Amino acid sequence: MPPSSPNIVLLFGDDPFRIKEKLDAWKIAFVQKYGGDINLDELDGKTPIDNILRATEAMPFLGEKRLVIVKNLFQGQDKDALKKFAENIEKTPETCTLILVEEKAPDERTTLFKKLQKIARLEDCKPLTGALLTEWIQKKAQEHGGHIDAPNALYLSQITEGDMFTLDNEIQKLASYSSPNPITRAAIDELVQGSLSPSIFRLTDSLGQKRAKDAIETFHQLVKRGEEIPGIFGMLVRQIRLILQILDAQKTTKSASGIAAKLKQNPYAVSQILPACRNFNEAELKTIYGKLLKIDRDLKTGEIRWSTTDQTEYLLAIEQFIIEVCG
Repeated sequence: MPPSSPNIVLLFGDDPFRIKEKLDAWKIAFVQKYGGDINLDELDGKTPIDNILRATEAMPFLGEKRLVIVKNLFQGQDKDALKKFAENIEKTPETCTLILVEEKAPDERTTLFKKLQKIARLEDCKPLTGALLTEWIQKKAQEHGGHIDAPNALYLSQITEGDMFTLDNEIQKLASYSSPNPITRAAIDELVQGSLSPSIFRLTDSLGQKRAKDAIETFHQLVKRGEEIPGIFGMLVRQIRLILQILDAQKTTKSASGIAAKLKQNPYAVSQILPACRNFNEAELKTIYGKLLKIDRDLKTGEIRWSTTDQTEYLLAIEQFIIEVCG
């Protein structure tokens, strides 16, 4: 079998949506081209290795091609079984397309991975960020008969935190609602239930730029839309703590991916927070974090009284915090 055989593919990476999207495309194309799924086998990676090998080496039944999909082989088999598979994978005939799907990054030290590097097509499905994510959103909108410009695509990615499964659903909904007109910011605000994080980004950004009025307005908007104050407060504490951690990580690495790996955080989330880091210094952040911890302590000791029916003191405490930070 020649190097980079087109009939053996390894799909892996940190983006489960893109893995699923690519795998679904393979299956649909196979069924359409060969008139059904009689020669399509999907096997769990824990299936006995000899059974998997027999499936890959079998000839098509009343057809030209077979498609064999094996999910999480690296996780499902021990070292010896993976070595055996590596020794026999080149027996896969041209009549079989073999797709190995790994939901976690495969161990690159294994004999099988090293073999696949030489003979297979490796597709690393990394999370889309920035311009690539914006372009993907615009392409998806077109596929669903809609249109969205780059600024609104960026806005949609922000309020969904780049979650591809959520984006896919929301794009279909927005395209159907807006057609034949373009998808607008107003439509997004009306139809998409965004997460809390983008508003916390804005609140933190306002704190960093000493814009007390904007920060208080963002806080009030969150409360008015029904967000629980403990949830808002918890997210704000988490955000400030993460900015502190990012500033510390930047002493050794500057890239968003490097920082994300060091802190074990989502690369997209880190890339969104990085601009806010420029508005703070480490000493200032420690003071802010200390003020938040004091509010938390006062809540636990009863210095600040709060209940679901009376949030006045909690509201005032956070407003006072904002004024002190921005003053």
